[in-house]
Amino acid sequence: MMDGVLADPAGAALWGEHQHWPWKMVSLQAVIDDTVRGIERRAKVIIIPKANTPVARAAGLVGPLIDRVGYLRNPIPRTIEIAHKQGRPD
Repeated sequence: MMDGVLADPAGAALWGEHQHWPWKMVSLQAVIDDTVRGIERRAKVIIIPKANTPVARAAGLVGPLIDRVGYLRNPIPRTIEIAHKQGRPD
């Protein structure tokens, strides 16, 4: 699902380094399989990948901490710079 985003230089600058938990990208097939399994089980919540369950369940408590730790290298300014070089508006 992210192929188009990663093919774009600005998108790659923003998302391309997400190689590790909890931001590691999941294959489209894994998303489909787990979503179907969750629907079949009538799950109230479907969390993909399952390794993110603790964070997803406690998002209100640990979300701000995860944001702070996970975004030490803020990619937003670089992403904007790349987009401007491509002639995109703000």
